[in-house]
Amino acid sequence: MAGSILTNAVTHAILQRKWSPEQVTGRLRMDYPGDQQWHVSHETIYRFIYAHPAGERRRALIAALCQGHARRTPRTRGKDRRGPLRNIRSIRERPVEARDREIPGHFQLRLDQGPLFNV
Repeated sequence: MAGSILTNAVTHAILQRKWSPEQVTGRLRMDYPGDQQWHVSHETIYRFIYAHPAGERRRALIAALCQGHARRTPRTRGKDRRGPLRNIRSIRERPVEARDREIPGHFQLRLDQGPLFNV
């Protein structure tokens, strides 16, 4: 975050008013709608807090946060745990009867329609 005025405003809002970084971001956008210099994301504020060197100010800023964790773990999507699909056939490999839907069971079924759905 550039500028000591912005830094002081954010620090004051977090420490004195007990605002979250999301609240600080929203308030800055309301107070300075046309000034892009004051538009910072909550992620930028979190980085600002956790980038402080160890000391009393850092401890105070972290303690003022809702969670108050000494370390921040960024949210990730995680890895896909479903695993690969096995023994699947391409739709192009289906029998001719299924393509023409001549045999019962080879038709499309809409599960969100019909008498059971309206129960």
